[in-house]
Amino acid sequence: AVQAALDTDCNGATAGSVFGAAFGVDRIDARWTDPINDTLQTSVAGYPSVRISALADETLELAERIKTI
Repeated sequence: AVQAALDTDCNGATAGSVFGAAFGVDRIDARWTDPINDTLQTSVAGYPSVRISALADETLELAERIKTI
């Protein structure tokens, strides 16, 4: 469960990631995805924000390239 304080936010993030990977983003209710607007705010220099779908596409592309090695 996710609660204020302590370090429980990782649990919710991991559960959502596994659900999305297993069933697809379309099965995640819009009340959870709409506020995010497919955007991840980062603290990486030169990349203040990035599309979550772009990260997913790049991860899949890398996995497919590694699979052929």
